[in-house]
Amino acid sequence: MNFTYLSAKYLKRREIKAMKYFKLDLLTLLISLFIFSSCQKSDSIALDISPGDTINSSLIDTVSVNTYTVRDDSVYTTSLSQHPFGYFTDPVLGTTESNLAFTLGLPSEGFSFGKEAQLDSAVLVLKYGDEFYGDSLSSAYAINVHQLSEKYINSTGYYSNRKWNYNTAPAGGKVVNRFAWNDSIRVRQIIDGAADTLLKIPPHIRIPMNRNFIESNFINADTSNFKTSAAFRNFFKGLYLTIDKSRSTGAGGIIFFDLATASSSKLEVYYRNKNSSGNPDTNVVSFSITNSGAAANIVHKYEGYPVESKLNKLSDEVYVQALGGLKTKINIPHLEKLKALGNIAINKAELEVSVVGGSDSPFKPAKRLVMYRTDIAGQRQPLPQSGLDMALHPSVIGAVYNSTKKCYVFSIGSYVQSILSGRLKPFDLYIAPIDYTAGTSDYNITTSATTAMRSVLGGKNNSQYKMRINIYYTKPD
Repeated sequence: MNFTYLSAKYLKRREIKAMKYFKLDLLTLLISLFIFSSCQKSDSIALDISPGDTINSSLIDTVSVNTYTVRDDSVYTTSLSQHPFGYFTDPVLGTTESNLAFTLGLPSEGFSFGKEAQLDSAVLVLKYGDEFYGDSLSSAYAINVHQLSEKYINSTGYYSNRKWNYNTAPAGGKVVNRFAWNDSIRVRQIIDGAADTLLKIPPHIRIPMNRNFIESNFINADTSNFKTSAAFRNFFKGLYLTIDKSRSTGAGGIIFFDLATASSSKLEVYYRNKNSSGNPDTNVVSFSITNSGAAANIVHKYEGYPVESKLNKLSDEVYVQALGGLKTKINIPHLEKLKALGNIAINKAELEVSVVGGSDSPFKPAKRLVMYRTDIAGQRQPLPQSGLDMALHPSVIGAVYNSTKKCYVFSIGSYVQSILSGRLKPFDLYIAPIDYTAGTSDYNITTSATTAMRSVLGGKNNSQYKMRINIYYTKPD
């Protein structure tokens, strides 16, 4: 196949003025390539150079990209930096529900409330994480706390598709008009032998617990149940947090709880007992909650929503959704045909992905997407990275959303060069949401459970928001 045939059938070739390749040091190369960076198609690039110091460089921007929406894998939800909880309805992607199971830790082994303890009150305290995704203005959430009827095993890691058995009768609950995840609050601090005081603490939710439930399982429980941690967990299997959809209103949302910060999330039991002088005194004791003893059950339902007709089909509109929901599969069927150009050097290659207009309300596009490839066994692998890729896009395995141009740009120069050199085979690529605050290690190509964001993206042959690849290359003389 000669280049003339290749250009006519697969590619559109453009000549661009650039400095002589052998005269470009790394700094000059980076400066020139940064000028290329855009979410719009670059037709030409002008550099302030001497007419005698020029060679031809080329842009290919018509490589075909096939796009599909597929279901993502279940996600590991134990020991997360923050755990998802809630329920919401997306007009495009259907419903997402995340319930939360967790165990409690003893205040100390051999703990006792004392012989004459009387319950004052009890509250479930959960510290907020750093994300809420959903309707923050017109939704109300009816939260129920249940008791698990099966044991939560701390030494076991749980995935999002794990279903939990629990007692349907609520052990506590609360209706909230919004999750005040940015607002610090003041609570009464009980000090033994001194006056109570108000304490300002980081944002969290406080859910009242049922009095009879606490008296039965804590205040009046046999002291042998508190002798050791193992005895307590055999007796009290754990708690399960759900949204009562029949009493909730609005589109809803997903809130994240930070169970990783020590001593911030717990079951607080306030009770009265006699002090050493025989006088009544109010005490508080905390049963701890940790991220290593918590797991989320996440359910996505797509039936009856626009996404249902797009699943697993070549489509001009594709979707990505966190929490083990959806990802976009991409294949580039004619990429290897660039070999017909001969021995070329890829200066830069970018995949431009646009958000479909009007799809950013009421749910905003994901702040960041990650890209990975698969190998011959279908296993996830990171894209190859070079120093140049890192300079162009520091979060090289991901792309941050450009809210002005409404797009994401992935740097794939090293990947394209690896395909053309034969070091890699062009198996499928995937893009999916990732926590905006996550680092850039290879680990982050796993399915994300610490963000709930999604995006509606333009796919193959979309008339306005087509996904495209721009490849800038030079061919040695």
